[in-house]
Amino acid sequence: MLYTIEAWYPSQYVLQNSIERIKKFAAKLCANDFTASYPQLLEKLNWKPVNQLVMEKRALAMHHFTRGHRNLPDNAIALCRQEDRRRTGRTGHEWELVIPVISLEAVRSSSLNTARQTWNHLPEDIVEIPDPVRFKNAVKSPAVYDCLACKGIIRRTELAI
Repeated sequence: MLYTIEAWYPSQYVLQNSIERIKKFAAKLCANDFTASYPQLLEKLNWKPVNQLVMEKRALAMHHFTRGHRNLPDNAIALCRQEDRRRTGRTGHEWELVIPVISLEAVRSSSLNTARQTWNHLPEDIVEIPDPVRFKNAVKSPAVYDCLACKGIIRRTELAI
């Protein structure tokens, strides 16, 4: 399930809750504790919520793309051009990714667009890390997950169930 989660993790809240409920049940079984809250179980087992794992994987995929380690289909997503840099004031860093103008809902709600939004709202000091290992360790910080949740970019599903 976690292997391809950055690509198929659903955008609908109902489905996200369902996936998180499965992990909640597994946590109760592994901890043999059926009275603790889900966040307490995650902490006790040293597990992360599924949504945090998805955020980390999507951010890492976009890091690989921006650094040239991974290719995406032509015109699927691109770094913001130099003449469009006036928009980067919103993201706070110059590594902003854009999707060409499109009106299809399938593209707007795709996992690639969600990965782009996650990348564009990461803190500048993390986005500018060139080394993939250091970047991965920085993104795994709970502070990054909390930062993106406060901005409304990702949803703290573990609190909703």
